Amino acid sequence: LLAMVSGPSRLSIAKLQKALNYERIVIADQKTAEMISGYPRGGTPPIGHESKLTVVMDESLSKQPLLYGGGGTTEYVLEITPAEIIRVVKEIQKDELIIVSIRE
Repeated sequence: LLAMVSGPSRLSIAKLQKALNYERIVIADQKTAEMISGYPRGGTPPIGHESKLTVVMDESLSKQPLLYGGGGTTEYVLEITPAEIIRVVKEIQKDELIIVSIRE
C-alpha cells in the first residue's frame, strides 16, 4: 500500500483504514518500506515500484497541476502530473489506484 498526501499534510490512518475497509494499518519501517517498494522512505516515487501496490492518492493531490515526490533516492525529486500518475499506475503497472480524502 502506498498512501500519497501533500508535504505539509499529515496522513490520517483512520481515514485510510475507513477508505480501504481495513481494520488496522501500520506505517512500514525503513527496511520494510524499501523491501516492498524498492526505494528508501523519503525517496519513494509515486510510480515504478518493484512490488504490486495499491496506491491511495489524497483527493487534493488529484486537483493540482503538478506534483513533486520522491525521485528514487532521498536526494532527488520527481515532477509529475496527477494524470500521469493515474495513467502509469492503472494502465502500465496494472495496480489499483484509489482517490479519496486521507489527510487530517
